[in-house]
Amino acid sequence: MTEDEKFIAETSACLWESALNLIHRMPHDIAEVEVIRSSLDRMGSAALRLEIVELTPRCIRDWKGLDDDQQADAGCYDYDFVPAWLTKHLLQKGL
Repeated sequence: MTEDEKFIAETSACLWESALNLIHRMPHDIAEVEVIRSSLDRMGSAALRLEIVELTPRCIRDWKGLDDDQQADAGCYDYDFVPAWLTKHLLQKGL
């Protein structure tokens, strides 16, 4: 696997992990949790997983669009940036 392929795979996995964390989050009345849960109810898990994975190129594009200082401020890519990016996406655009 190339480094680019690894980064794509990692981002896809991080996005799905972030989605699962939201699905299982308590309390239920948080806006992004409601968006992801209603999407799960509407689509089912297999379709939702593909929908989340399809966000990978946009997430990577937004990360690469940050300069070094902005990336440092965003925190750890997999535990800070990706979950925050998904939450922002859900609140602004939904699924």
